[in-house]
Amino acid sequence: RVVMNCESIDSTSTDTDTGNDEGLMDSSTVIYLRVMYEMILSSKSLTEVKKSNLMMNIVPDVTVLGTVLERHMNKLNSIRFGKEDDEGNSIGDDDDDEICDELCFVCIHLLKLANVLDVKEEGSRRHLSSIIHRVLCSLHTHDELIEGCVHLLATTHDSEASFLRSISEVLTSIVDIEEENNNSISDDERRVQYLRAIEILSITFEKISRRLSKNAILINFSRLILTTITDPSLGSLVREAGVSCLGRFVILMDEEIVIDKYKPLLTEIAFREDEKIEIRAQALLAMCDLGILFERSMAPLTLESIPGEDITISISDILLNAITKSKKSLVIVAAECAAKLMFAGRLHDANILSILITIYFDQNFCSDNLYEDSDDVKEVGSPARLQQLLTLFFPAYSIKSPIGKDTLLTSITPLLDVVHEKMSTKAKGKKITAWPIVKMIEYVLHLVEKGEENQKGNDGPRDEASPILVATLAISNFLLKEAS
Repeated sequence: RVVMNCESIDSTSTDTDTGNDEGLMDSSTVIYLRVMYEMILSSKSLTEVKKSNLMMNIVPDVTVLGTVLERHMNKLNSIRFGKEDDEGNSIGDDDDDEICDELCFVCIHLLKLANVLDVKEEGSRRHLSSIIHRVLCSLHTHDELIEGCVHLLATTHDSEASFLRSISEVLTSIVDIEEENNNSISDDERRVQYLRAIEILSITFEKISRRLSKNAILINFSRLILTTITDPSLGSLVREAGVSCLGRFVILMDEEIVIDKYKPLLTEIAFREDEKIEIRAQALLAMCDLGILFERSMAPLTLESIPGEDITISISDILLNAITKSKKSLVIVAAECAAKLMFAGRLHDANILSILITIYFDQNFCSDNLYEDSDDVKEVGSPARLQQLLTLFFPAYSIKSPIGKDTLLTSITPLLDVVHEKMSTKAKGKKITAWPIVKMIEYVLHLVEKGEENQKGNDGPRDEASPILVATLAISNFLLKEAS
């Protein structure tokens, strides 16, 4: 049942928590209004006229909401940057931090409310667009508000091309090329500028489609992205953000451009062992997306920029290297990428599959992350997320295609080698981990049998060797090799 006498955006009470009389909203009011507006909008029992009247009671006009939003953002900035020490650094007390958190929360929900408004009227749309444009151009805007602002700016434009033009104007305002050429800004200021620009670009790429792959403005964004990756003075944090942004950028481009211009760069970053793990992980994720999107990107590539001799390498080589010789955080990302590529039919590697099975049965793999937050589990790089993904991946991979079933069966031999190596290697101060090798092989055979049952139902029986016989031969050959 919809509450009729709800508050209005322009008639909110004074925020007593912040101790001011500027008509600021508190968090409970803004979330009540947003949820109420969304309930009215999605209601199936109200007529369109009733919906319109009730929604106008909450938001009388888009321009009013824009004014209220800008007022709260200006207040947030005045508190964050209004107090400075003798050196010009902003200072504040605990009360200011609480007020900033409250105002930031209010702004986030005002942005969410604005995103569901009807902004078809030209004047209202231009007014709201100009406000968001000013907010994005300011480096003082809180980081948590950037995503909502970019999404709202996209809503206020009637086409993707005009949205890109507006974003281009914002980036030109943030990254001042003339000041860079005149060396009138410090390295720290440049890092802040480029980090904010890349953050805006990364969100922008989520709001546009591949129909704009030949758009000149979109193509020109590559100069900014490549600068963040290749300029060492910007630091590793900006470089990591740049590689992540490049991964979103390349999936919007045509295949020829991606293969010729961007694949070599991503391959080199993912392959270099002296690169930071976080940056390599972003490159691997980008290459995984490209592998799923473009089959040609799976082909081997010769890297000429690696010191010494030229190296021909493929994404399967990079994944195998990362999954066996890297730190745990990179292993998790590489394992997830490998599982995705295998399920997509782009990759079938028994060696990689055998390592995925050992990860799945490794009792210690998630031991350090037993108390992960629910939000962390959803993120790429979470051990718990990888375990959940592998739980679904193995059965699905075995029944998806005959080659998946065959690859699983072939993985028994390298699986024995991997487990034997792990049991033979004793870390200093640690006991040797016991591996349930019998259960691991039984699990593989169970998956293969499920794949065969599915295959018989679809295509009829095939004349193939028994999975148990194949596994027995693999175990026998392994034992003979070790005995010799």
